[in-house]
Amino acid sequence: MKQELEQKLKTHHSNLRLFYKNIELRNGRQLLDYDVRHKDCFVVKMTPQLENSLGVANPYRLFEQVPQELQQLMEEVQSGFLNGAKPHLTDNGTSGTYFLENNHRKNVGIFKPYDEEPFTPNNPRNFVGDLGGPGFRRGILSG
Repeated sequence: MKQELEQKLKTHHSNLRLFYKNIELRNGRQLLDYDVRHKDCFVVKMTPQLENSLGVANPYRLFEQVPQELQQLMEEVQSGFLNGAKPHLTDNGTSGTYFLENNHRKNVGIFKPYDEEPFTPNNPRNFVGDLGGPGFRRGILSG
């Protein structure tokens, strides 16, 4: 699939990430390895550079119109990223929770990826498992 996308988008596969049912499809495996059927949908995520070069609209936009306070916060975080700030994993907890800094190195936000919750594929604290599987509490699935 990535090879086909490479040709159609005229880019290298390193600029693409494929997801199916919230699980990243890794290189070197076939779609059938993940039980992807012909009519199933999956998500293609591109690097920002590729999005810009293709003129692709932001696929993560959740609002028709972003509230001004949230827009300002996103601009502060983006400014931090552009000035070398990186997300910092919190010192404690069981999941991936990250502080986001502005360009003055002040924490202005928190980001908590669902695929880094306890017992999900990308948990940074070694509580790794399948997304949607059993979690710490009975009846609450991971992710």
